[in-house]
Amino acid sequence: MDPIYSTNETMRDQARTEEPMASSVPDDVAEICSEIRTQYETLERFLIDLAAGGGVNMFGSPTYLSEEFGLSDANAKTIVSYWMDSFQSAIIEV
Repeated sequence: MDPIYSTNETMRDQARTEEPMASSVPDDVAEICSEIRTQYETLERFLIDLAAGGGVNMFGSPTYLSEEFGLSDANAKTIVSYWMDSFQSAIIEV
């Protein structure tokens, strides 16, 4: 496996915080991030790097997100869905 994004436990632990999420993400996404004590930006960076690696169909990315961050399937799908919507919006705005 040679994706651009490669995590390890230290990196994942550094991303965990006790701080609440910023209000820039929807409440359901902020709640999921709060439950796993990980900032959305960390999940977003993981998804961007996963996509940049080119070896993964992003519709299958919730599985990778679940495995890496300990999310339930439903929560991983919620995060990926929000990310896809916001990523598409960012491309259109540029």
